[in-house]
Amino acid sequence: MLAARSICLTLSTCREKRSSNASTEHPSQRAIEDLLVAQPDPQFDENLRKLRTLSREVVEAAKTRYEVDAIIAPGDSRLCAIVAAAGYACRALPLGYADRNGRAFGMHVVTGVLGEEAILRIMRAWEDPFPEGRKAPPLMVTTETSTL
Repeated sequence: MLAARSICLTLSTCREKRSSNASTEHPSQRAIEDLLVAQPDPQFDENLRKLRTLSREVVEAAKTRYEVDAIIAPGDSRLCAIVAAAGYACRALPLGYADRNGRAFGMHVVTGVLGEEAILRIMRAWEDPFPEGRKAPPLMVTTETSTL
């Protein structure tokens, strides 16, 4: 079995290699040059901290208000974005696939700080009533296997 070989380069190394090996400038050369001189937003860390704090407050307030240990929402809701910003775990609970286009659909669950064990319990309980969610997507099922 052949293993893929990967070489990690810094942006500076990429710039040097492109400059020394190319007779013409590569289309992405300008983007690399811009990244090397770009300065990070000095407010980024502070804004991230504020976003994370606000997101945690929203999740915890909802859990407290409704006296629940977990929040379950539609899979296409904004729940995962809020939870990711809060730094909490969010997991998918599959329901099945749409007849019209085969697109997967389901719910998402979040529990908050140190709630991974509860998420796993909920996911396990979810499997029995919704077995369709565990099947392979319709487009991955070949004609031969679908007739069995």
